[in-house]
Amino acid sequence: MRRWGVILGTLTACNGLLGIPGDVADLPIGGDGAGPDVSEAGATVPAAEVCPVSTETDECFKCTDEKCCVEYAGCHGDPRCGQYFQTCIPSCEAKGKTYAACVVECDATNHGGHVVFAPYNACSETHCLAPCAKGKAADLCLQCSVASCIDTMTACYADADCDTFTKCASGCKGGSSCVTACRANKSTSALMKGDALFGCWATYCIDTCAPP
Repeated sequence: MRRWGVILGTLTACNGLLGIPGDVADLPIGGDGAGPDVSEAGATVPAAEVCPVSTETDECFKCTDEKCCVEYAGCHGDPRCGQYFQTCIPSCEAKGKTYAACVVECDATNHGGHVVFAPYNACSETHCLAPCAKGKAADLCLQCSVASCIDTMTACYADADCDTFTKCASGCKGGSSCVTACRANKSTSALMKGDALFGCWATYCIDTCAPP
């Protein structure tokens, strides 16, 4: 399944670049343990029962084909998804803004696109960081998140409201009013997921991630 969405491999939870080293699969799992294979309509379904075997020779493409086909189909089938990550995010970053800041900005202009993009991006991060990160610099926050907070990270970043909230709050510099503003108009469920992720970071990743 060769996709227009291969650019997803350059987008990550923390800094917008797949920064996990190739040996991430060997990292110890702590905190909340390992994530599910494929999430479909809230149910956990083994990836092998949903996604066909890929004929791709590129390890990154093959992994996302075989692990995230359900999420990819949802993104690929909605033009708003491409407008969000192929148009808005790159245009925003071209202005010198961080990936996190661009998530907040692009969510404001194309929330629907973010909604359908988020599950695919979260799945790619969870299952395909190692094959998709080869040759890229290590992102220590993301490395720690995968090792110790994978369930909470996946749950949050698959939810556009939680993704936006945590990206926004991570940019706050110790000001409670800033975090309060980031929480505005977000669902209770999204805020609970975000608070759980920040809590996990505070416990396991305080030296590499920056909870507000």
